[in-house]
Amino acid sequence: MRKKKNADSTKTLRIFFSSPFNGMEKEREQLTKSYFPQIHDMCNNRGYQFIPVDLRWGITKESTSSYQTIAICLNEINRSDIFVGMFGQRYGWNGIRDELLQSTFDYAQKTYPWLQKYRDRSVTELEFLHGHLNEVGAIPACFYFRDESYDDEQLKICREQGLIQRANAFRVESDKSKMMLTDLKKRIYDTKDKCLAVNMNYKTPVEAAQEIYETIFKYLTEIFFAKNSEEEDELSKELSLHDAFYINRLSLGDQYIESQQYLQIVNKHAYEIEAPLVVTGPSGSGKSALLANWLKNHLSKPQDGKTIVAYHFVASTAQNAKDALRIVTNLTNQLLKSQNLPLEEHNDIKSASKSFNKILTTLSKGNHRVIILIDGLDGIITKNKSERVLYWLPQITPSRVHLLLSCNINNEEIISELIEARRYQDLSIKPLKQEDIISLTRGMLKLRGKALSSNQMEVVLGQKQCRNPLYLKVMLEELSVHGKFETIDNRIEELLSCNQTEELFIQFLKRLEMDYNEDNSVNLVKDIMCYICIANKGLSESEILELLGLTSTQLSLIYYATKKYLTRQSTLLKFSYEELNRAIRKYYLNGPSLQKYYDALIDYFTTKLKPNASSQLVSTSVPRIASELPYLLAMSNKLDQLADCVCNIHVFEWMATNIPIDLVDYWHKTKLEAEDLSKKLEISVKNELATVYADCYDTYSAPSEAITKIENTLQVISEFLSTVAQYESKEYFAKWRIRLIKSLLKQYNQSEDESESLADAIMGLSISYFDTDKFDLAEDLYLQAQKIFTRIDNSIQVARTLTGLGLLNFKKMHYEKAEEYISQAIEIHKAKPDGHEYSDSINNLACVYMQTNKYVEAEALLQKSLKIYEEFYYGLQNLSICGSYNNLARCYRNLGQLDKAEIYYKKALDGRLILVKSAHPDIAESHMNIGTFEMINKKNFVAAKDHFTKAFDIYMATFNDDNIQIALVSENLALVNMYQKDLDEGVKYFERASEILYAMDQMRNSLPQLNSAYVEYYVNNQQWDKIRALIKRVRHNSRCPDRNFAILDWIDKGMPDGHRPLESLTALDIGFHFYGEKSNKTVELYMDMLLKTYDSKFRSNVRDYCSQALEYFENNFSLQEVNVAKVYEILAASYSSSKQENDIKQFLHYVDKAVAIFKTTEQWSQANASLYAFTVDYYLNNNLLDQARCLLSKITGTECSSGRDYAALEWLDNQLPEDERPRRPSSQTIDAGLQKHPDNLMLISRKIADYVPSMEKIISMLQRAGDIPTSHFTTVYDVICRDFPRCRQAAIQILQAGLQKYPNSPDILCILAPTLASYKQYDDAASYYRHLVTALPNNPSLKYSYGKVMLLQNKLDEGKSQLEEALQVAQSSNDEAIAAQIQSTLTDLVAWMTKES
Repeated sequence: MRKKKNADSTKTLRIFFSSPFNGMEKEREQLTKSYFPQIHDMCNNRGYQFIPVDLRWGITKESTSSYQTIAICLNEINRSDIFVGMFGQRYGWNGIRDELLQSTFDYAQKTYPWLQKYRDRSVTELEFLHGHLNEVGAIPACFYFRDESYDDEQLKICREQGLIQRANAFRVESDKSKMMLTDLKKRIYDTKDKCLAVNMNYKTPVEAAQEIYETIFKYLTEIFFAKNSEEEDELSKELSLHDAFYINRLSLGDQYIESQQYLQIVNKHAYEIEAPLVVTGPSGSGKSALLANWLKNHLSKPQDGKTIVAYHFVASTAQNAKDALRIVTNLTNQLLKSQNLPLEEHNDIKSASKSFNKILTTLSKGNHRVIILIDGLDGIITKNKSERVLYWLPQITPSRVHLLLSCNINNEEIISELIEARRYQDLSIKPLKQEDIISLTRGMLKLRGKALSSNQMEVVLGQKQCRNPLYLKVMLEELSVHGKFETIDNRIEELLSCNQTEELFIQFLKRLEMDYNEDNSVNLVKDIMCYICIANKGLSESEILELLGLTSTQLSLIYYATKKYLTRQSTLLKFSYEELNRAIRKYYLNGPSLQKYYDALIDYFTTKLKPNASSQLVSTSVPRIASELPYLLAMSNKLDQLADCVCNIHVFEWMATNIPIDLVDYWHKTKLEAEDLSKKLEISVKNELATVYADCYDTYSAPSEAITKIENTLQVISEFLSTVAQYESKEYFAKWRIRLIKSLLKQYNQSEDESESLADAIMGLSISYFDTDKFDLAEDLYLQAQKIFTRIDNSIQVARTLTGLGLLNFKKMHYEKAEEYISQAIEIHKAKPDGHEYSDSINNLACVYMQTNKYVEAEALLQKSLKIYEEFYYGLQNLSICGSYNNLARCYRNLGQLDKAEIYYKKALDGRLILVKSAHPDIAESHMNIGTFEMINKKNFVAAKDHFTKAFDIYMATFNDDNIQIALVSENLALVNMYQKDLDEGVKYFERASEILYAMDQMRNSLPQLNSAYVEYYVNNQQWDKIRALIKRVRHNSRCPDRNFAILDWIDKGMPDGHRPLESLTALDIGFHFYGEKSNKTVELYMDMLLKTYDSKFRSNVRDYCSQALEYFENNFSLQEVNVAKVYEILAASYSSSKQENDIKQFLHYVDKAVAIFKTTEQWSQANASLYAFTVDYYLNNNLLDQARCLLSKITGTECSSGRDYAALEWLDNQLPEDERPRRPSSQTIDAGLQKHPDNLMLISRKIADYVPSMEKIISMLQRAGDIPTSHFTTVYDVICRDFPRCRQAAIQILQAGLQKYPNSPDILCILAPTLASYKQYDDAASYYRHLVTALPNNPSLKYSYGKVMLLQNKLDEGKSQLEEALQVAQSSNDEAIAAQIQSTLTDLVAWMTKES
């Protein structure tokens, strides 16, 4: 058999359809709309590209006028796999005297000499000759001749309607033509044994089209595909569907028809650089076509065995192609097969990913280049909203592994992950250029044996919307199915009148209506499109059939006509392009139509929710109902029905188990109160209990089965209610579960003391009590459950009770007991070190460590816990992981690593918002922590207040008014208002917090500074009763009462005699008595309070109380030197701001007395360092150098001294004549100061002289200083340049060392770049300037300097460009001075360049 010529390098099926142009339109249209889509689907599923060659309008006027018609037709036959011939009564274009036709013969005869004998025949007969009769059987062929009766009927209709020209299509042109057609029929009939089929008198076009399809179908399935395929394994079958997809995306089949530049970039990333590449662009921009053509080009090359390609097209029809597990498994198996290793199947993504990484590593070590191609990342189905973005795609790949990916630019989440987070390279597909439009148009139409005339092409090129590849492709698809040559110009005009792809899809919908709505009273196209469009996950074909009462034949016609725009996930159909969805909504779903379709789908799924048997429902319909019905009800705003739906126990249980985040979302959307939803759940459970009981009524085990089923359901409900923070409802269902289990145990005379299910239920209730701070009840139940688990030897459950008891004690702030319990749990869980419960336990222990200030140990445990969590919950966000983030943030905050803390706080909040939405205590906790961070660490009080307010609202909606969390967040709100100096706004929060804490005996957790602030607030507002009430709450606890005794004493003494309380002792006496007669703490804090609480208008009172304190020391205590010194410090501070001479003397007098005591006791650690620093400054500012030297000689080297003191003392000594300088002990030298304060810049600067000219020693000193700012390096450099000008160039090393520590620091670069330029090191200077202008793009001076350095490098064009940018920036910022300098330089440069040229 003759092989087709010019075979494509891809697998294609070309079928040539031959007939006269006129009279056969109906057959062609029937084939096009009813059967071509089915043939396309059949080919696509086997990796073939179907190309119907139908030249009814494919030969342009230019081709005709240049005599190419016959040559084009015969050339296309050479490329075809099947020949289909059709005739009516018309013979077709012929005529020995037709000059144009004979010229066409002349042109074709050069290639096909046999034409000389047939110059009187029609073009169609020539096609029959070349396609079959000249070499019978060379290619498969079938022929169909229409019965004369049909043409006679059509001729009669045309005459009756006056359609004279149209009538010619249904009658033979002449007697000679009739004779030649009759002869042709006979010759065809004589070869029928070597034809696929011959029908000499079909009755109608519909009959012919059906017979042609059946003939082609039979040949393809029995011969063509069987001949072209071998026995395939499962992987090969799967890949054939991916092959079919990419072949379909090749566009031209042989070459990429858009910018070759894109292919070059892909090649570079595939074969040269290992940086992963992401091809991005809007829907339909050609991303898949680009990767498909790259893959085809690669596979067509000789393979060396060292380069291995594994590919996956997400939008292919391969089973579960959109599922991450299938993607990883498919890629892994391709790599395994390349090494002749056994293929693998995995049930979970975690094990599949491990296998994928393993084979990648193996191939990398074997010196293979591995190219992983994944097209359409945005189409991957996310099964769970808690999934992290592309978690299965390796963050880091082995060497020689190249990633080629594509994603829709509108998928912000994936784009952000790949390009911003992972720093993948981005190849953005731009709008088409004119040459691209021409190539794409010619290529797509050529595949169908068509072409546009030059005028028609000009029309297409003139429309800017054709620069959008999707628009152009849809337009060409619609053009390709247009059947009439005479109206093709009108159709082009009609399609191009659409300004957007959305409007073009409306034209597509209108055509479908014309082609497939057989009954004008029913718009099937509209119904099918609308149902698919509004469904949540899509609809299956069986669901569409049920909804509309269609036959499969009716649906298949529309399905195949639409298939190129559909995507399938398992059995569900959805549209591939959002533009089509928008078109459907605009064209069909406006006004009441939208709700009509929503209602129909709601009724459909609601009906399925009411079967006769509960068991039947669970096993068949629930997943689909739960995936669709809540969504449809929410979209329709039918909130009452939504509440009923999600509280239906079958829907609820499935969603809580499989898609809990969606259930949380719908739960909140109902807008019902928690108790109302819980009541609905209760009714549903009771109904289900009755139903299950009835289902198994005839069996002996009916009660047992029913109770077991419902007991499991109650457990699911309880766990979910905890997720939505409905603790009271959870408690109700937990108690119900316990009652059911006890009733079952009683029925079968089983002991409660050995029931594992009962113990588990008891522990569930204990957790509920724990969540609501009912600690005593929770503890009793934990111990009860622990007793049962110990008796039945269930160590894991025992460990869980130990964890519960540990957390309970943690909440009660009994940290030693908490650590004991949790440590015991850890010992048990160690048996499974990769399990989440082991991770839970070490995470809990880390929390205990943090509460006892063991932050370093806590950080190590938390990192270990997080690693286990992330491995265990592979790819999924989880509340435990969020908890670890939150705890790590707290830990890093306390360790001073604020950048890390902020990152982890945000990760915790973001994860929790995904998992439990906005109204949950975990969300409130995150807001509390971030608010504290903003308030304390960033001083951003507005942001802090916003976070605290959100936490307050959540806690108020979740807990009773007396909950500890409400107290803590109220305190924070009061505190942030205090920082904002808005105590009036904060007082309501302060009072709420204080009342709750006092009622719960938790005043030890109150904030001392807040109590002090509001004591003063009450004093200023003369609210004496509130002062006394507050001090009553705080005075009997150990954290914060001390200063309040003094305040209370002051208030009592200041009140009128009749209002003064009758107490045997003053408040101060009570304080001393409370802490014991020999306590120093009360007086110490008493005086500290006086200094911090009262401003200058109370200074006289402070001094009085200091005098009172000194009297108490003299009368009640034997040795109080340190406290006396502190009193002197307070007295000194009270005079320190005065300018009065007597006050200054008092200030210095008390300083001397305090210093004398500290010098005697050597307890400098308790001294007020800031007071002595102030005193030194006073001496220096008043040129009292001897006094300053005397004071510094006493404090330098003590715990009270700062780095500045060492430097100041040395400087003061150096002011004396050399022979008068005292010899200081080593503890007061600069070296001693550097040991204690290695980062002190004054000390570093004074040490420079000892090291110059050795820059290495200076750099070493700076490195020992630890985490110092960039200013240290620049200051040291300035000092060297100032004091040691000969070392100026060597000092550049200092700046370079700073740059190594702080890459791209503008502070250092701004000095380093011009310095290097001044030493003519232009290349290095240019490099640094480049970093600077990137970091500071709006600085014209930097750009100006950069440009001048480029000129000095002799890079004239680049320098000129940089100067022009600098000028533009200067002008935009209105910097006239620098703009004038730049303009002058540019003018001189242009003049010089002109002269040189």
